[in-house]
Parts: sequence; structure tokens; C-alpha cells
Amino acid sequence: MLYRPIWWSLQIIFRVFFRKIFVSGSENIITDKPVIYAGNHVNAFLDPLILPIQFWKKIYFISRGDIYNTKFKRWLLWQTGQLPMFRQRDGKDNLKRNEETNERCYDLLKKKRGIIIFPEGDCIQEKHIRMLKKGAIRMAFGAVEKHGWDIDVHIQPITNNYTFPSQFRTEIILRCGKPLRLMDYKELYESDEAKAITQLTKDTYEAMRDNYVQLDNLEDQKLFEQLVEIERNSNPEPITPWIVTGHQRFDMEKGITDKINAIRGKDDKRLEELTSMTNSYFKELKKLKLKDSLFKSKRPKLIITLLLALLLLPVFVTGYALNIIQFTVGDWVARKKIRLIHFKNSIRMGIILALNLVLILIASIVISSYSGMWAIAFILYMPFSAWVTVNYKEQISSLLEDNRFKKIAKKSSKAVLKLKVEREKIRKFL
Repeated sequence: MLYRPIWWSLQIIFRVFFRKIFVSGSENIITDKPVIYAGNHVNAFLDPLILPIQFWKKIYFISRGDIYNTKFKRWLLWQTGQLPMFRQRDGKDNLKRNEETNERCYDLLKKKRGIIIFPEGDCIQEKHIRMLKKGAIRMAFGAVEKHGWDIDVHIQPITNNYTFPSQFRTEIILRCGKPLRLMDYKELYESDEAKAITQLTKDTYEAMRDNYVQLDNLEDQKLFEQLVEIERNSNPEPITPWIVTGHQRFDMEKGITDKINAIRGKDDKRLEELTSMTNSYFKELKKLKLKDSLFKSKRPKLIITLLLALLLLPVFVTGYALNIIQFTVGDWVARKKIRLIHFKNSIRMGIILALNLVLILIASIVISSYSGMWAIAFILYMPFSAWVTVNYKEQISSLLEDNRFKKIAKKSSKAVLKLKVEREKIRKFL
């Protein structure tokens, strides 16, 4: 009952909240067979929402059991496609309730539904797939034990690769790997259940690693962020389309981590040289109060941008006025009140969405007393104005940065030229 209205709401707010979503491997996605989507977990309540908004078919997901502490919450969460899974820390009595969830999942899989599970367990923001727990694989085998092998259950690796997972207007690469078919493990399972569960868990882990922007050593995270910033700016994306389907962005970022991983431990001197070059480059940028984004290969055309800015100024002004309170409150709560970093963006978006829905409801009731058509127009205008406002602000900021860059380039032409040379050396080094 609530799933579809929320689905539509997310279609709208995600276009404001995320700058862009890149979908890589969409040809691998299974929607017509029973499937467990095995995903990485870095961003609390946002992670299970990225995949479902790509498809009309309802997708269920497993969430923390400790939030199901009232009848109303249990009803509400079920309506939104959530199923509880309790951990040992939740107590033995609650652990027994997992069997009810498992039975529901077995039946959903028989009906060819998809279920998202995060087999890493805990939520941690790092460019690294952690060792998997065996619950997802046990559930898959449990479904065939109950309903038979003919239901043809699959395990599909799904990863969310965020540019900056705790920040507003981050970008995401949704990577969909090739599915693992449970039937391929039938012979092993029938001879040794424990061995089959261990093997499929291991294969799922390897598949998730292969489909993630994975750093083997987390000490290299700063280096990766510097290198990938340079490459993103060297291959900029236009504002539209919002969803970009293809492998280019994933292959680029995955290629950088693969090169870092290949050098680490085998050619430490080369890694030190690369680290030194990038640190020096970003240090010089900071000294001149510049950003690497100013070296983008494509810059917005001044005349066109100014004309659009003038044309959309009324929308920006009204959009800013209509949305400033919601965004300010959401950002303040996320920064000041939320201690755990992996909850920040989820809470920020939740507050913005909730406050916007309240505003739309109140305003629509008031406006509809005068005109129903104007009330509908307001409901449609709210999200449109929010989308225009965030993009307008980014484009104007970019123009101002460009103007400042030109002034600095005139004053310190040698320093800027040196930066350009250093930047190209780093790119060639890769």
C-alpha cells in the first residue's frame, strides 16, 4: 500500500539529492526469477533504495530487527518492503523470530520476488568489501529445501559505489554483476551442505569484490580519491541525463583501484612516487585556493549559461524560498546531531523528504480551497523548483570559480602552467 507512493517520492527526491546515478551491468539484472541481491553496505537506509528505484517490480530487503519494536512499526516496515533480521546482540528470544522472516523469504522467492540482503552485516564507509556472513546463502538454500530446486534461485552481486557517501549531491555507480545460480551448487550441497554454503559464500564475496571499486589496502584511500577526482574532472558529465547507463564510469574508477592494488606490495617505490606527485599537486592547488575541477576538459559555455540563468532566475528564487528551511534543517541535524557517519546522509534525506511532504500537504489543502488545478500545479512545481535550484546554484558557483581562476591565471601564469603540467604527468603515470 505504501510502497508505490514512496517509490514515486524517491524518484523525485533522488534527482535532487544525488547529482547523478551511473548504472553499470544493467544487462545482468534478474527480475523474472527468484533472486537474492547481495549488496555492500556503506550508507545505512539509502543502500537498499538505489536498486529498487530502477524497476517497477517490488523488491524486498532485509533490515535490522531491533527497529521492529511496535506493532505499528512492523506493519509500516512490511508495507515498505522491509523484513526484520535479528542479531545475537538483540537477545535469544528475538533470534527465534528470524525463522518467521526466513519462511516469508522462502515464499517470496517461490513467487519470483527479489530480496536485497547485505551479507557484510554492519554498515561501514570504506572502499573495501568485508568478509561475508553466511545468512544470505543459507536463506537461498532454505528456499530450495522448502520449495524444490525447480524454483531456480539466483544470487546476484550488487554494489553501490558512492563518490562521497556522507555528502549531499554525491554521485553513485550502481554496479550489477553476473548472477550465481544455486543449481550449480546442487551436487555439492546434496553431498555436503556446510561445504556448499561455505563455497557459495566465498564465490559471492569474490563476485562482489570484482564488481566494486575495491581497495585492498585502505591506506591508499586518500591517493585513490585524489586520482579519481582528476579523472572525473577530465571526463565531465552533463547535467542530463540523470541516470547514465553504461560501463565507462565504473571501468574508469575500477581501473584506478586495480592499478593501485597491482602496485601495492610489488612496486612500492612507484607507489611512493605517485603518492608524492599527487600530494604535491593538491598542496599547490590549496596554496593558490584552486580546485582541480577548474581544469575540467569541458566548461559550460558562458553565454548559454548566463541566458539560462536569467531565464530560470524566477524558478531559482521561488525554489530557494520554498526549500531553504527543509534543506537547512536536514543538513544541520545530519552534521550536528548524528554521530555515526553512515547515518548522516540517510537522516538528511529523510528529514528533507518528510518536511517537503508536510509542506506540500498543508499548502495543497490551503490552495485547493481556492482552486484544485492550482493545488496540483503547486505539487508538481515543488520538486521541479528544488531540482532547478540545486543545479542553478552549482552552475553559478562554477561560473564564479571560472572567473576567479582566470584572474589567478593572469597573476600567477607560471604557477598555473606548472599545475597543468603536473596534472598531466599524474594522468600519464597511471
